[in-house]
Amino acid sequence: MNDRMILQLLDAERETIADTDVTLEKTPYVVRAIGIGTEGSWNGIVYSHFSIAEAEEVINDEISYFVKIGRGFEWKVYSYDQPSDLLTRLRRHGFKIGEEEAIMVLDLQELPAKLLAPAPEGIIVRTVTDDPGISHFLVLEAAIWGRSTTTREFLLSSLSDQLQRNLAFVAYADHNPIGFGRVSTSPQSCFASGVEAFSQTFAGAAFTVHSWQLGFNMRRNSIRFVFCGLTRWQPAVRSWSDTDSSD
Repeated sequence: MNDRMILQLLDAERETIADTDVTLEKTPYVVRAIGIGTEGSWNGIVYSHFSIAEAEEVINDEISYFVKIGRGFEWKVYSYDQPSDLLTRLRRHGFKIGEEEAIMVLDLQELPAKLLAPAPEGIIVRTVTDDPGISHFLVLEAAIWGRSTTTREFLLSSLSDQLQRNLAFVAYADHNPIGFGRVSTSPQSCFASGVEAFSQTFAGAAFTVHSWQLGFNMRRNSIRFVFCGLTRWQPAVRSWSDTDSSD
């Protein structure tokens, strides 16, 4: 894969494509994602680029902006973002530094054969299309990860989305749910994001959900890449809470 090309495409989409639950506000230095609604909505800076000489003014302006509208926010910082000392500067301004993450990218035009292999014997993967499937997804997510980051309301709303921008999957062995996956797309994006998890006993069945997800994405001509995040690697996601503004 051409890493430089992927990063250029990713940056272009960070600047222009909004998730379904936010709107974008662009300034000469940053792109803000403002959550639709107020209570519990996610807000953040999804792209930034400015010089060292401009850094302090830009950071102070963004803190003032989000404090003014009464919302906490997260500043997403990728390892190649400029200025290169942005994380250090944000830390000095009271930002709480989150775990580092990495993006793992798969080019759908260079698929390894094992990702297209049939499901292991006894394993069935189903798209979540009803309330029992939603319950299985949420129970598995909480059991495997120790907490649930997906809401029932989100999954219900996804069922009625004609664009099918968010699809959830559950894998079953002998009719028992053993793993889950979710893939998100945007009509304007060449990337699809995927997440999956399995109980340790059936960890080897992970390829099943990947195959299901990839089959879905390959039917969309605009999708070229699938990516997912891994904790404790880079790029990093940094968070700020407006309750820290007194520091």
